[in-house]
Amino acid sequence: MTATAQTIGALLLIGGIAIMLVAAAVTMKNPAAAVTPLNPPNISFGTSFMSIFLITPWAFVGFDSLSKISQELNFPVKKIGKIMIIAVICGTFAYVGNILITLMSIPEGFSSWTEYLDTLKDLPGVQGFPVAISAKNSMGQVGTVIFFISCISATLTGLVGFFASVSRLIRQMAEDNLLPASLGLIDEKTGTPVRAIWTVVTIALLLSLLRESFDFIEEVASVGTSVGFALVSYASLKLAMKNDSKLFIFSGALGTLLSLFWVSFMFIHTNGINMALSVKSMYLLLIWIFLGIADFSFFTRDKQKSEIDIDLDRII
Repeated sequence: MTATAQTIGALLLIGGIAIMLVAAAVTMKNPAAAVTPLNPPNISFGTSFMSIFLITPWAFVGFDSLSKISQELNFPVKKIGKIMIIAVICGTFAYVGNILITLMSIPEGFSSWTEYLDTLKDLPGVQGFPVAISAKNSMGQVGTVIFFISCISATLTGLVGFFASVSRLIRQMAEDNLLPASLGLIDEKTGTPVRAIWTVVTIALLLSLLRESFDFIEEVASVGTSVGFALVSYASLKLAMKNDSKLFIFSGALGTLLSLFWVSFMFIHTNGINMALSVKSMYLLLIWIFLGIADFSFFTRDKQKSEIDIDLDRII
């Protein structure tokens, strides 16, 4: 049921964006403002590119969900690579599609997209969402319904993927003795880690009480993602060197260096790039590091189990 719901949700999301994109292109009234200026004022093209590239999606956050539930898959491991590539392509289309919908829906009377986006900050509710405005202006009430379905699909598929991946991660940590073993308990009827799922639900509900603090939670999550990406890339590099796989040696080394490079930007204030962590984020990061050190100090991981050998040829 979960797999079916995810598939339907993903198709509705991509389909909705495609429909809104075509409708925006057909009804576009102010094409000059969509490309004027090419860069934000007083910011170079390279800086503009980096400010977008450095946010969480660069590390393909969310696309790794499939790897966390690999033990429960009923198809060959080789298919994971193709599925993740398709997911990345669809994700790219979703990001770029929404940007193009916004640019193609700038109302008449605005000389540039920067002027239009500045006005959105002061608009209440849905009026501050250019994609929603575009859908309504181009297709009327039908467009509003399509926008609503796309938003619901994006939210639900994201939540299901989040609960599935994080609960399996908790289960794996419990199996490796990094968390209490009881959290990794598998329900006999459903075959799922029920306690791990309820743990994620509880934490998510508690975090919802801190919604005014989501900004610095997201900043710290970006650091954690980048560090995690670096560790996985380094592990891939060591494994590739052991198996003398030149392709994985190159990708592992490149991933490690890029990850560390991006992390450095999050601690340095650079003109035009708003990626440096705030003071609140620094405090939260210190708490996160402390919890990590305490976890690895208190629990003893199963080193023999974690030092597994992977057949790279079976993955490619």
